[in-house]
Amino acid sequence: MRANEFINQQIPELEEGWKDWVAGAAMGAAALGGAQAATKHIPAPTAHVQKAQAAIPQIPKITPEQSRAGHSPEDLKFYVESMAQKYLPANQVAQFVGQVAHETANFTSMIEQNPEKNLKHYAKTGNPLGNKGIDDAVKYIGRGFLQITGKYNYKHFGDKIRPGLGDELLKNPNLAMRKDIAIALAVVFWRERVAPKIEKGASHKEIATAINGRKPKGLDSRAQAVKVAAANIQPPKRRG
Repeated sequence: MRANEFINQQIPELEEGWKDWVAGAAMGAAALGGAQAATKHIPAPTAHVQKAQAAIPQIPKITPEQSRAGHSPEDLKFYVESMAQKYLPANQVAQFVGQVAHETANFTSMIEQNPEKNLKHYAKTGNPLGNKGIDDAVKYIGRGFLQITGKYNYKHFGDKIRPGLGDELLKNPNLAMRKDIAIALAVVFWRERVAPKIEKGASHKEIATAINGRKPKGLDSRAQAVKVAAANIQPPKRRG
């Protein structure tokens, strides 16, 4: 199976969802402009405050609902389970689905929520995420089913799916939230970073570290999500 098989077929209903999201974002921007015009009487911030605000660029707000582009959490859960059963070894499916459940807040969000607290870490020089300063850190926050993070990862795993997709993701990182691209990114990431460790008998913490870094968050939540996935995933239906 070639990695680019994931995105060779367009998904019409997904594309329509993204059109709706773009329209909504435009309306939100217009509303924001009006709100700003209505508050011109507010005194300008001091130079000290301006400097602090300029240090960290504002992150455009995308709600969990917007990030799903019209798909329900139940739809995304079924999609992830189906694709995991198709493209991963049977003994890794529950682990994959459980980790995705944790990373997406139980399939409710395809974008990192409240990333501000992590931006300084994301922007560190020499960080394996490959960001060059705070602007990259803001632009390449976590997105998709395994919350791909960092300029290097967007480029590297995008190109593993299809040459050139990495550059497309760098230009428009929100593409990583589109479910066909998101599952492709998650699977190629898993195969490179996680599966080899599982094959060597990695512990639960080691698996979480491969996904979330040296100090993985939510170990108990991840373990519970994997347990729930293992108990509830239905085996793929056999063809008659």
